[in-house]
Amino acid sequence: KGYPQSILDDVPGMCRAAETKSSDDVFMETKELLAFGSLKKSARQIIYDGIRAAARDGLDDKEKMAINGIAQELGVEEAELSKIYDLVQQENDLREERIKLLFPHGHPCLPGHE
Repeated sequence: KGYPQSILDDVPGMCRAAETKSSDDVFMETKELLAFGSLKKSARQIIYDGIRAAARDGLDDKEKMAINGIAQELGVEEAELSKIYDLVQQENDLREERIKLLFPHGHPCLPGHE
């Protein structure tokens, strides 16, 4: 959505690099980044976006463990984390309800709803 092609071209390489990192590496890098400016207040947003991304194909135990570990490292309380998980589930449920209502016979551009 409006990103320069040079950034888009780098995404596959960044994904491959991310897959080789341990959870500890990710925790450390995230904590370091949160020390800068506006990112200091972004822990919950990072957790929210992580859950949304991981939930697209269903959250597995490994993903939940990683998210929970990062949330703990970032100081997100367990009750807050639970609310974020619930919010993502509510949004996903609403999305599915909207798709079923607006496209009752499916749509070729909606994976799983052809």
